[in-house]
Amino acid sequence: MNVPPQTIPEELSLHEMLQVMDVARTLRKEQQTVEREFNRAETAALLREKLLASAEITGDVVTPEQVDAAIELYFDNLHTFREPPPGVSTVLAHIYIWRRRIVLIACLLLFVACVGWWLFFAATGPFSMSGRTNRAIAANMTQIEYAVASIRAVSQQREVIAEVDRMEQEAAVAGDAGDVDRLVALREQLSLLDSRLQEAYEVHILTGEGQQSGVDRYITDEDGTCTSGYYVIVRAKAPSGDVVSRDILNAETGREERVKLWAEQVPESVYHRIKADKQADGILNETLFAVKRRGETDEQIVVTVHTPNVVG
Repeated sequence: MNVPPQTIPEELSLHEMLQVMDVARTLRKEQQTVEREFNRAETAALLREKLLASAEITGDVVTPEQVDAAIELYFDNLHTFREPPPGVSTVLAHIYIWRRRIVLIACLLLFVACVGWWLFFAATGPFSMSGRTNRAIAANMTQIEYAVASIRAVSQQREVIAEVDRMEQEAAVAGDAGDVDRLVALREQLSLLDSRLQEAYEVHILTGEGQQSGVDRYITDEDGTCTSGYYVIVRAKAPSGDVVSRDILNAETGREERVKLWAEQVPESVYHRIKADKQADGILNETLFAVKRRGETDEQIVVTVHTPNVVG
């Protein structure tokens, strides 16, 4: 793009010409000063020549080495710096000089503060008390809902459904109140109930040669009364034939024990009938004692309790 040359007045007054010359002279002096200040070697050489010439004129006896040392000392002390006196203006000057660094540090501190607040104080923070409580409530409520759905899908017993409804309502109240301990207890109860309802097995009296099918034990209570108890030895089997472990309450110790073989108390008539069956040929014909069906909480006793009439 072509730019037309600026129009220069054909005639200048004497005053205007003198001003232009002053500006040109000032620019030339400033340029020479800048060049001289930044060209230390040439300046030092010029000073050396002038000092040696002055020494010859004045008759002073100086060596070139002394002149060089004086010039070096002169340049070393040419520019000195002294800290300004403390005050508001000094502080503001330092703030202005360090403004970028101060802004960067302030941003970093703000970022760290925000992250720390979120980690340790926010409701969703991973290390805050409320955050841990909310996550625990959410996790337990999810497992409770899963257990409730599983129980309702497998069981139609009215008492079971009523109990599940009650525990579900209690879990909702505990969740709103932030009671994690109660939610954990309800979750464990529902999980145990669900596991119990999912079980399906048959309880059989132990049979076979060399295996004891029953026992007659004498039990002494706390008052010292001795009574006779009749028991059949049983075990539970799944539909696949595998032996199932059961949590059985030990009547003698009062504690639950997980066992694969235990004894169930039966009436004396049942005990003697099974004993006679076993003594006949060493094998029981009647082995089914109880059935646990899927979706039910309790075992159904199926062993015949009545005693047939005997003539004679």
